[in-house]
Amino acid sequence: MTATWRLAVNGVPTAWRVHRCASFLSRSRGRLGASLAQANWAWLLHPCRAVHTCFMGAPLDVVFCDARQSILRIDTSMAPWRFAVERDAGSVWEFPAGAAATLRLRRGDRLTLCR
Repeated sequence: MTATWRLAVNGVPTAWRVHRCASFLSRSRGRLGASLAQANWAWLLHPCRAVHTCFMGAPLDVVFCDARQSILRIDTSMAPWRFAVERDAGSVWEFPAGAAATLRLRRGDRLTLCR
């Protein structure tokens, strides 16, 4: 998988690569099956308001954003076999557990794509 997109936090580019999930199937799968080599990858699920961690082998950091990509809520270390919903979300970002702290994400921050 090649990444042409990178994550920017509040307009500042990061080293994180982004896999965009726009189809129903890709959004349903999210990070499921991601390899250890993809540890510095984020999955952007759009449009999306709810996620699950069914069949995941490791916890995730899940970030819900509104239509402007401002963070509404951060669920850190979401364990396997859990569900999360944010009714005002327009998209959801999935990261490996610990990424939200590493990136110092806070409610109100904007997550966008850059090249």
